Amino acid sequence: MSLHMEMPATPEEFLVWNEGREGKREFAYGEVVEQERDTTRTQARLKTKLLFALAESLDRNKYDVSGFGFAIQTVAGVRFPDLIVEMKTPEAKGSDVKAIHPVMLAEVPSPSSYVRDFGEKVDEYKQLITLRHYLVLSEDEPCVWLWSRDGEAWRGPEMISSLNGQLDLVGLGACINLAALYRSIE
Repeated sequence: MSLHMEMPATPEEFLVWNEGREGKREFAYGEVVEQERDTTRTQARLKTKLLFALAESLDRNKYDVSGFGFAIQTVAGVRFPDLIVEMKTPEAKGSDVKAIHPVMLAEVPSPSSYVRDFGEKVDEYKQLITLRHYLVLSEDEPCVWLWSRDGEAWRGPEMISSLNGQLDLVGLGACINLAALYRSIE
């Protein structure tokens, strides 16, 4: 006997529907959007280096750093950023499948996600009231685009494009050297 499950119509339905399914997808503007699984070795290295750099730089009593399949809910639906920094709150539980209080999001775009990561996701992410920073990292060269919230206003993107450059994540009290992320990445 096979069970037929209707396509999800809400973010909550999508999170239940998507659980345990093969592949990668998001839920945007009422539609399930299939994603390419085209992560390169360089993208994986950058994501991992950023995760470790943030885990070392941030106060572990205040923040959780995660990614690789953890969701956030936006005004458009459900997204799966490459990396999430979330403020620890009493309502956050270990069994959660989405972030409750995201303060930083990062993407390392692939050719299939480039337009989305620099376009609609910027607009959606900037509407998250808890978010302080959004990063997009190039896999081809040491280059990061940084959007930051200053009070209620967003500034950016600021392009940092040198191995000597630094990501000043003022909203989190952290600073990350691009050399730490891009050293030994071809």
